[in-house]
Amino acid sequence: MTSSILYYILYSSVFLVYGMGLNRLITLTESFGSLMLTCFKTLITAICTVSLSFLLIRYLLMPVGLVELYPFIVVCIYVCISIVIEVFASIGVNDSVSELTIPLVSIILAVNESNGLAHILVVVSACIIAFYVLELMIYSVRVRVESFAARSGVGIYTLLLASLAVIVIALCSWNISWLTLLKKL
Repeated sequence: MTSSILYYILYSSVFLVYGMGLNRLITLTESFGSLMLTCFKTLITAICTVSLSFLLIRYLLMPVGLVELYPFIVVCIYVCISIVIEVFASIGVNDSVSELTIPLVSIILAVNESNGLAHILVVVSACIIAFYVLELMIYSVRVRVESFAARSGVGIYTLLLASLAVIVIALCSWNISWLTLLKKL
């Protein structure tokens, strides 16, 4: 279980490897408190969606042979649960349409790559936590880059994308097969 958590948070971060949510990462304007509320809401919504989706897929779609409909079922369940949580909790977090892709991609990835309820919950939680940790990291890089960009004349977004590329290389470089040869020496 620990290896799955580390795999989906670090090495196979959905947002770094596949590029989902990069526009949200770079254009961050939220405060830390608002970011944590959004993370909490997204995590609760995703966990509830994944749990209900798993049960519906396992006990309704699989026996009938309609497993191909699972993305549609997941989207419908996510929208319903998101509305219910927003109405009852009224956290006050304004979700834009672009923020719906973050949990949906994580949920569909978790349902697609997992084999049990516990593993699905771990994968979806790790993916969402990875996004918000990455968002905090990019925010701190952005603060540093803004001072450099003002002096050098280079665009902020160019430097942020270059910083993201360095982060991807740093996180993914440990999986290169030739590094195992160095271990044997």
